[in-house]
Amino acid sequence: MGFRAIKFLSFAFCQFRALFKAMSADGFDEFKAFVVVSALQVWLLIAVVGFLSIGFDRNLIAIFGGSGLLFASVVGTGVFVPNYFLLVRRKSWMQFEAEFEAYSISKRALGWLAMLAVMVFAIGGGFVAAVSVRGLPRW
Repeated sequence: MGFRAIKFLSFAFCQFRALFKAMSADGFDEFKAFVVVSALQVWLLIAVVGFLSIGFDRNLIAIFGGSGLLFASVVGTGVFVPNYFLLVRRKSWMQFEAEFEAYSISKRALGWLAMLAVMVFAIGGGFVAAVSVRGLPRW
């Protein structure tokens, strides 16, 4: 993972962590942020593979035996495990936390807009791609 990707991942994690911390003081704010960020990455990867399937006119998910659940499980494991070590275990986001807190309101708002765009594409694109891929021939 490149430096910019880790920094964006850390920014998203810090922002969700702050949001969950403000909503509830139950002590699970880091875990909730980890789950949300990781789930969005899984949806984003599913959307990208779905759109690639549409572009190639072949069902790339069928490589995993035609099971979307198996594909999502493999992708989920491939995302959750590295994210756990990056965000929870090593706490790599802490090296950027002071920088993120020093951002101006407008810079943070732009960061939230970028995260919102990624969320909309990931979730909406994932649903569109999943429905569209069903009728495509297998690879």
